[in-house]
Amino acid sequence: MSSSKSPKNSKATRVHSTKIVDSPVAATIDSSTMPSQFNKKDSGAPVTAKPLSEDKSTKPSKPESVPASTPALEEQVPSDAESDSGQDEISPAGPDTQLSAQEAKLVNVFRRTVKNVSGEPAAAKSAAVATAVSSKEASKPARGSRLELKEVYEAWDTKTFAYKLTEPSHSSNITELETYAFVCRVRILKKDEQRVYYVDIHATGLRDMLCEVLKDVHWVNLKVEKLELEQNLLYHYLPTLQKYLDKCTQDKTWPQVDREALRYLLCTMKTRTAETTARLQSLLETGRITYELLWALFPPNTLVLTMCPGSHQVRCLRFQFAYEDKTEQGVEHLALQCEYIDYDGKILGWVAEDLHLDRFHGTLPITSLPVYPIHYYPDPQIDQVLAHRGRRFIGLMGSHHCMYRGTAFLQIKDGYKRLTIQSNIMVDASEFSKTHPGYTRLTTRHVQVEYLFHQVTQSHRVIGRSLSPATLSDNELMMCPPTVLGCGLGLKFWGEFVVDHIHRIDWPSAPFDRVAIPRSIKTTLMSVTQQYFSSPHGEPAAMQEIGTVRRGIRILLHGPPGVGNTLTAQALACHYQRPLYPISSADLSSDPHELDTQLPQFFRAALAWNAVLLMDEADIFLQARTPTTLDRNRLVGIFLTRLEQFSGIMVLTTNRLDDIDLAILDRVLLKIVYHPLTSGARRDVLQSLLKTIPDITEEQMEGFDEAFLQRFTRIKANGRQITNVFEVATRLAEASGDAFHRHHLEGALEVSGLVLPGEDAEEDLYDD
Repeated sequence: MSSSKSPKNSKATRVHSTKIVDSPVAATIDSSTMPSQFNKKDSGAPVTAKPLSEDKSTKPSKPESVPASTPALEEQVPSDAESDSGQDEISPAGPDTQLSAQEAKLVNVFRRTVKNVSGEPAAAKSAAVATAVSSKEASKPARGSRLELKEVYEAWDTKTFAYKLTEPSHSSNITELETYAFVCRVRILKKDEQRVYYVDIHATGLRDMLCEVLKDVHWVNLKVEKLELEQNLLYHYLPTLQKYLDKCTQDKTWPQVDREALRYLLCTMKTRTAETTARLQSLLETGRITYELLWALFPPNTLVLTMCPGSHQVRCLRFQFAYEDKTEQGVEHLALQCEYIDYDGKILGWVAEDLHLDRFHGTLPITSLPVYPIHYYPDPQIDQVLAHRGRRFIGLMGSHHCMYRGTAFLQIKDGYKRLTIQSNIMVDASEFSKTHPGYTRLTTRHVQVEYLFHQVTQSHRVIGRSLSPATLSDNELMMCPPTVLGCGLGLKFWGEFVVDHIHRIDWPSAPFDRVAIPRSIKTTLMSVTQQYFSSPHGEPAAMQEIGTVRRGIRILLHGPPGVGNTLTAQALACHYQRPLYPISSADLSSDPHELDTQLPQFFRAALAWNAVLLMDEADIFLQARTPTTLDRNRLVGIFLTRLEQFSGIMVLTTNRLDDIDLAILDRVLLKIVYHPLTSGARRDVLQSLLKTIPDITEEQMEGFDEAFLQRFTRIKANGRQITNVFEVATRLAEASGDAFHRHHLEGALEVSGLVLPGEDAEEDLYDD
């Protein structure tokens, strides 16, 4: 099973699919009370019907009798209807009919009922008819009044390029079809001569009763004079229709003529599908199914389960209908048109999606299918699990800064690109759709389905009216996707993230404690940025009076590697609990046109998330322009223009302050110079790292006494090197299963090539 990837405007034959479980049809059919034809060959079995060349035994027979469970029709008709029987009465086995006695009685009762419900006295009515219409018109039955079995065929006419009705060789002509309450129609498909069975409803009351029962089947056009239904669809609703008929009979909410029409329709459908019911019931008892009866597993609006191919998470959809199709490679399959609830950054609504069940031979366990109804899932708590995940999905609508631990994926042309992420992410479907406007989950695909006499176009991505998150039921929450769209900030990976792997961020209490810079610089940095975040427009009131253009804040950090340039930006974002969106020269193109496209995308996302944008070591875009470097001049010019337009907080880091273009320096609000770490700075870095160890004891800290700290601070190492050594030491402790001690740090220093000096070593051999 996979989501449909059929080419645009692919044409497929519409076959409705359903399941008979929980309340199977067999449970409502008592074979002992059914006519003898119920045990004959089934003419309305699966849609993959027999070819036209087959013998006439496939044509369904008329019911010879009414089920014993049906109340006596004579007793239900008013007494005055009986006295009105006359020359219009039908005799059993007469010259014009081959009906059984029971069938003739049923038809006569129906005709008398039609006359009785007209509300007009019989004598007056006869007089009016005699004087107003001819005898020929008086004998013509009214629309939908004939309660007899009528079957017609239709085949493709190559002259008119349309399906044309034909009659079986032994049948009468096809005129006056509308006088029958319903007509069974067999369509011979033009491409492979398969048979598809339909029921055309002409009786107005019968049509209205069916519309009431089928009102939730949205893909069927119910607002027509002649209702055209697939026999398979009616098969799924036989139990529901039987209950509806029983209720109407008890409450007398419909005229008797309509109730008898529905009763006759049910009797006919049960006769025509008796073989299907028997085969299906025997398969369901063993939990298996054949490909030919797959359609019977999926009634309209059934909740189905499948596996998300990107995340390997169970997902839930609502089945609508099915159709036979082939892939470009010629693989036959049953395409299931389903729908689920999704959010594209603007609207929360229903989305259509095709799922495939490839043709197979023999029988398969139902739970081994790529798609199957939810009630076959072995875990009875699956409903609660999916509903809980759906609530989390709804809670992640909009823009959210979160922690992610797991695998993310992006659907590409040849499959899926997967990446393990252990960092902060931004959940934002709106920004994702702007960055990846052609993404499969957000695009629209059309497939033409042959449905009755016309073509119906189904869209893969159609979000209808907006749904209110607060009003979603548990069943609707179950149909939310297992993933959300967003971006992994550290790796700048745009993709889908599993809802169950998203967590809240555990913010540290004092992020600037790990930054080895003078307190005065920290104070200045905090003051400048605090005014920005507290002001409604991002600038102090005095600056807002100068103009209406939001200028933003640009901070330049320069100094040698490993002295805290990048760490300062991280601490700044952490202090305000804002996303840090890092960009390096490797993320930007050296082509001027591509660069001019990339920068607005990065800047737009940073503004949308109110993030701290870090341009880390992007020296190539900051260098001074010269007459001999025209290509680089264009890059610097583009960067300068976009920098002027950016109205958020940007932190630029560089190791080459002397080469920065003066125009860029003029646009920087705050410049901070970092010097190589001193001995005191190294001590501060190590002590701040020790505080990050959870539940560290006094015994563990005893190893890091003043003498050790004095020796450690004389190592010639920058802040990044110290951090890396400390991480290696913690991993050594975890691998050994011991608590963190000094010997773990000493071992990490040794393998890193940084040896602790002896207590009597000369300081200048190790210090800067």
